[in-house]
Amino acid sequence: MPVLTAPAAPTHDLGGARFTSLATPSRGATDTAVWKVEILPGTPATPHALTREEVFVVLEGKASVRIAGNAGQAEAGDAIVVPPGTEFELANAGTIGS
Repeated sequence: MPVLTAPAAPTHDLGGARFTSLATPSRGATDTAVWKVEILPGTPATPHALTREEVFVVLEGKASVRIAGNAGQAEAGDAIVVPPGTEFELANAGTIGS
């Protein structure tokens, strides 16, 4: 697999969330998508579902997560696994100003 260099700018800015496409089919991946997601504290979570399994790795801070109605929290170093077709929400569990 080729090395995909990091893009110079985020792919999407939606409110207090920033998404950067690192490895997606449009960038050369064939089956897996990897995104860097940065969510500001206080940004409301948006419930949604995706067609494939998603894995999120918390790099710093804490994340609030709700998967199929089950709430949890993840800290730096934790992985969050969301099954395909399952409604989930992901938010920054920090407080504004932190």
